[in-house]
Amino acid sequence: MFLLGALSGERENLAYDPELLDFGAMGIMDQYASDTERFEVDGSNAARDFPS
Repeated sequence: MFLLGALSGERENLAYDPELLDFGAMGIMDQYASDTERFEVDGSNAARDFPS
């Protein structure tokens, strides 16, 4: 998943934090997973709430 996310970000010229992407790809952020939303929405919510 990390490689797919990194390649997609590079293709779209998006800036991303490789460490955060790695944590997300490993599933460490399970507290953001919901039973009602798609994983894209859960990932967006996690990124929004992540302290910068």
